[in-house]
Amino acid sequence: MANINPNAAYQQILSMALEDRQPKYQDLVSNNNALLALTKRKGYWETYSGPRIRQTLQIAKQTAQWYSGYDQLINAALDLFNDCYYDPKMVVVPIILSYQEILNNRGDNQLIPVLKAYMEAAEKSLQDTFDAGLYSDGTANGGKQMTGLGAAVPIVNTSGTYAGIDRGSATIWRTQTFDAQSAFTTIGTQVNSTTIRPFLNAIMTKQSRGRDYADVLARHEKRQQYITPMLELQRQVLAELMTRRRQLVDMRVAEHNRLEHAGKHSARSIGSVIKLLDKQLGAIDAHIDDHMDRHFKTQRDLLDSVKGVGPVTILTLTAALPELGRLRRRQIAKLVGVAPLANDSGTRQGQRRAWGGRSQVRAIVYMAAIVAIRHNRAIKVFYERLVAAGKPKKVAIVACMRKLLTILNAMLRDQRAWDASRHLNVSVVA
Repeated sequence: MANINPNAAYQQILSMALEDRQPKYQDLVSNNNALLALTKRKGYWETYSGPRIRQTLQIAKQTAQWYSGYDQLINAALDLFNDCYYDPKMVVVPIILSYQEILNNRGDNQLIPVLKAYMEAAEKSLQDTFDAGLYSDGTANGGKQMTGLGAAVPIVNTSGTYAGIDRGSATIWRTQTFDAQSAFTTIGTQVNSTTIRPFLNAIMTKQSRGRDYADVLARHEKRQQYITPMLELQRQVLAELMTRRRQLVDMRVAEHNRLEHAGKHSARSIGSVIKLLDKQLGAIDAHIDDHMDRHFKTQRDLLDSVKGVGPVTILTLTAALPELGRLRRRQIAKLVGVAPLANDSGTRQGQRRAWGGRSQVRAIVYMAAIVAIRHNRAIKVFYERLVAAGKPKKVAIVACMRKLLTILNAMLRDQRAWDASRHLNVSVVA
């Protein structure tokens, strides 16, 4: 770092920024690209040493032979293994930032956090460059570009060299292609929305033999029901800010509790700590507002249109419930823990009750429902109807939580703001 700039203050600022962001570079790239994320999760990312990346391949296999009695077995010499190799490629995003620029953007004159803005722009450039390189043939920039899928899966599969192996002489190194017009005529002869899934299934079945099968099944019609979506980087950052905010709130509550029984000298110290915590909360709230404006503005505006849903509820639903708007109403209710679940055993039929789910989200939805019962006419009418029907108040509150969550889920799914007229005249059975 000492050679970047002789100004010590500049070195310290840049060093701190890199120290804070460096562990996230790899996740920034891999988590924003489906193929990289999948290969990483399957454990295909490996470190290497030496000038080249080498990988041992099984390029042939012995032939199993049926025999009886004293048959002579054929045991010819066989080259079973060989190595392929890849040249490592390097990518960098240079950042040019003078100390004068930092001075002009600090204190009362600050327009933007200039160093943070430069780093975010560099990260975006790095991500875009990786995305482009992953699908390239590695010939751009004089061959300095990453050798991507364009070279691994070429259009002409009988010539060319990949990973040091000539496809012309090594038939095992050739990728296989399927012509839709002739490969599976019972399915169809054209690739469209109707035939693409049967085509993929037929290809996967044809290529699978025993333990030899494809590592990736590209799509499954119900995959979203079984795979929790990965948190994108922006939502991970928001979750970190939410966690830190909750920690500060807990510390402030603890200090206020101590203040009630503190003596004169202790109260002064506790007051100073409370002021510091209030300042920290203000700063982190401003950071959260800025982050949500830049990355989740549409979702925040939709949720904010509902009476009873405040900033803390919006923050929690956005950071801790990314499935909101993506699941059906019963699924989202069960995920949060407000769905009535059976308590049966054999012939016994127990009382249904809500349990499990994400307690942090459920606690916030509870507070939102309490406020909505007072100020949101649709939820208030629903609550009063249940109480009038003889439902216990706690049961009615949980039902209001479930109804409010269902409404928010539908709003994000349809990208429609709150409309009270849609929920006032709907008869609901608890």
